[in-house]
Amino acid sequence: MKNLLDVHKVFVKFQNQIILDQISFSLAYGSNLAIIGTAGSGKTTLLKALMGKIHYQGNIHFNSIVKNQTGYVPQQHQFTNKSNTTTMYYQQRFNALDADDSITVREALGSKFESNLLDLQFLQLSENFDQPILQLSNGEHKKLQLAKVMLNHPKLVLMDDPFVGLDQKSRQDLHHYINEKSKQGVCFILVSSPYEIPSSIDKILKLESGKISPFENTVSNIELIKPTKRYTKYNLDSLSSSWAKKSSATYSQFIKMDNTTIMYGNKTILNHISFKIKQGENWLIVGPNGSGKSTLLSLILGDNPQAYANDIVLFDQQRGTGESIWDIKKKIGYLSPELHMYFDKSFTLFETVASGWFDTIGLFQRLTKEQYEITIEWMTLVNILDSKDKFLAQLSFGEQRMALLIRALVKNPILLLLDEPLQGLSEDQQTSVIALIDQWCMIDTKSMIFVSHYPEIRPQGIDHFMRLDQGNIIESNTINHFI
Repeated sequence: MKNLLDVHKVFVKFQNQIILDQISFSLAYGSNLAIIGTAGSGKTTLLKALMGKIHYQGNIHFNSIVKNQTGYVPQQHQFTNKSNTTTMYYQQRFNALDADDSITVREALGSKFESNLLDLQFLQLSENFDQPILQLSNGEHKKLQLAKVMLNHPKLVLMDDPFVGLDQKSRQDLHHYINEKSKQGVCFILVSSPYEIPSSIDKILKLESGKISPFENTVSNIELIKPTKRYTKYNLDSLSSSWAKKSSATYSQFIKMDNTTIMYGNKTILNHISFKIKQGENWLIVGPNGSGKSTLLSLILGDNPQAYANDIVLFDQQRGTGESIWDIKKKIGYLSPELHMYFDKSFTLFETVASGWFDTIGLFQRLTKEQYEITIEWMTLVNILDSKDKFLAQLSFGEQRMALLIRALVKNPILLLLDEPLQGLSEDQQTSVIALIDQWCMIDTKSMIFVSHYPEIRPQGIDHFMRLDQGNIIESNTINHFI
């Protein structure tokens, strides 16, 4: 039988930057391929070229058996509302009024899903059938993406980091599902971390700076090509004295929620939540997809309108007693998958980082001399200054995420809200981010909430944890009790 796929001298250039440089390889029918590499190596671009979603030079030929039966799962979900537009904003998920213009999970999947419940039961979407997709969590959206593709019974499936955003059980279930489908004759090509490759994958393609790295490309050699984690030591003291290392402000009630409940229609997202965070504490929040983690952060940040109908104290001030949302945000640095998804990619890297001074999606105000200098210092600290004039769209997913992390830090907030900050980062980038956050945690007047589906990869400075499930606090304790 002919090869499943033949790729010959594929070349991609974007705004004078070579992304893929003369890529050639073949994949035999019945094989499954994982594409690995560091951030910016061209992995996502190669997947898009294979799907014909970008312009490229060279030749890509699929076997006729799979040519018209190919599914594609991108890294970030996209959907339209009932008005058939894609005009969305990152806080929209928490605005119940906008849900009326959102299709439901049932409408997104159609009648096919109910007849294929057994085949896709690991996705656990049936319990959300009538929920507007606008209100799904990041992980639930990933499951919806997978379901829509698999319902068409493809012969070949291309996936861009399919495990990103999924909780631990869902990742395990997806591994099993891919392996079982492979036994049934479905072929897979996926971009993945070398630490997250299903056992049915038998071929590896490693990219380095847009070129194929020469090595024996069988999965038996995966241990040899896993990157060596390079731990970076950041020194915040290298920043100018104008970036204050200590905050003179102290608060008796840093964060307090009392009997807080959030509902959308008949669905309870948070169920009578009560907890306190003291100034200087750093918290890890864990829980399965849809457990209420991101909603909890939206209440603190002020992006959720229901925050003002609940008993919430932030920085010694009762929510809804006259403070503006900008008064709240100027003390908080924030990063989330939703912010990343809806951030305007037409701004440069410098403008993206600098927008953190004003909590805007892009830079619309003139920086002071001091703000400009501190922005440059931060970009120098994390080695991204050379890319400062590149548009965000020119950067890889991981590079964009790094820029948004520095955006959260640049104004020197007293509270960091980091929702899956390591999502989409390479192993080296993850260790660099952890090192940077650990330096932050050493400043004892500041606090952080760190949400993650990989709790084993966390900053050492975390001292408390909370476990959520179905909108309830299941466990809350010091990190020494975390299992």
